[in-house]
Amino acid sequence: MAEKFSSYASKLEKSAHSDVVMVLRTIDKELAKGTLSQNKLGQVKDFSSLVLLSQEQGEAFFTVSGGASEQKEEAEEVFKSIAQNIITQTK
Repeated sequence: MAEKFSSYASKLEKSAHSDVVMVLRTIDKELAKGTLSQNKLGQVKDFSSLVLLSQEQGEAFFTVSGGASEQKEEAEEVFKSIAQNIITQTK
């Protein structure tokens, strides 16, 4: 499972660069400043046990009923960190 995710994540990063970043830069270089690694917002691990619960309940990973409390706490921290990175990069 981890190998499939890793392969998918790599393809997604390459596509984001070629399909989004390069297009934005042809319009205006200021629209997509920095390198791919500088623009990385964070990394989300596979919270597989929480995904189904989240989908079924229509709730965020960290507010679902059920699931391991440690995983829910970790998910909340990961997504808060990504949100903070978005705020920081858009100021």
